[in-house]
Amino acid sequence: TGKSTLVANLALAFARGGTERVLVLELNQRKPALASLFSLSPRNDISQVLSGDIALTDQAHRIGPNTMFSFSQIRQRGLLETRDPWEIKSQLDRLADEFRPDLMLIDLPHVYADNGVFGVLAHVSAAIVVARQNHCRMADLDQCERDVAAQTEFAGFVVSQA
Repeated sequence: TGKSTLVANLALAFARGGTERVLVLELNQRKPALASLFSLSPRNDISQVLSGDIALTDQAHRIGPNTMFSFSQIRQRGLLETRDPWEIKSQLDRLADEFRPDLMLIDLPHVYADNGVFGVLAHVSAAIVVARQNHCRMADLDQCERDVAAQTEFAGFVVSQA
């Protein structure tokens, strides 16, 4: 999808620099797409990392020396729907402490598809919203911008054809 492709390309662009440590987390469990972009089949699911059942290094895939992707493996009711936002924040903080990324990118579900998205947005530095071309009205984009900006720094829109 457009969101996943944007996240993957941003991570790879930063990774090319060679000095920034990048951590990518796929929290879109309704429609996971990141692993398929790399033709990978994850051994485990990011939900196991966030629950503390397995270590990030046992689940994530390294792409280059400084970039790790933690993928969702199976389509399921999302983490953000089933867990308290403060628990998710705590686990994201734990992963940030362990990996010490310069940049953490999170592939989230559609903003209005999962109420938990706003709980995560309240704990991140900034958000880029990906909108599908010809699928959104300007009034909807304006409302989305206001809703996201109420939670975190709104960094802008990217319009996708996907």
